[in-house]
Amino acid sequence: MELIEVVLWTKIIVTIVAWAGPFLLAPQFILEALLPQVPKPLLWLRLLGLAWFALVVGYASGLHQVRTQGEFPFGIVYMGILSNGGAGSILLLGLLTGNEAVSGSKVGTPLIVVSIILLLSITAGLVLTLIPQLNEKTL
Repeated sequence: MELIEVVLWTKIIVTIVAWAGPFLLAPQFILEALLPQVPKPLLWLRLLGLAWFALVVGYASGLHQVRTQGEFPFGIVYMGILSNGGAGSILLLGLLTGNEAVSGSKVGTPLIVVSIILLLSITAGLVLTLIPQLNEKTL
């Protein structure tokens, strides 16, 4: 299995299990226990979960492209770098500046830290898969 496949599978699984699934399906009392803040109305959180599921479809299409066509999914990788790197950076900045949206609870703050680590690790993995591809294109 190529590194790009490992990174995409990791992203798909983490997104479904840690973010999209809970935001779409978890009862409000569980979300309130896990998150520093839960938006009112809860509909906004459900929409975010759905948007993450849409990204999962994109990542799955990139995985399909690699496995069936043997092509590197440049567009999906660029999307992932922007999405994961941007989200990880915004959350990290919020945590470092004491923004209560990310540092407002005893349970939520550790979950945010884990999310930051996952997001930035996935970003690093995507960048590592991209660099050799760019080097091949320029040669």
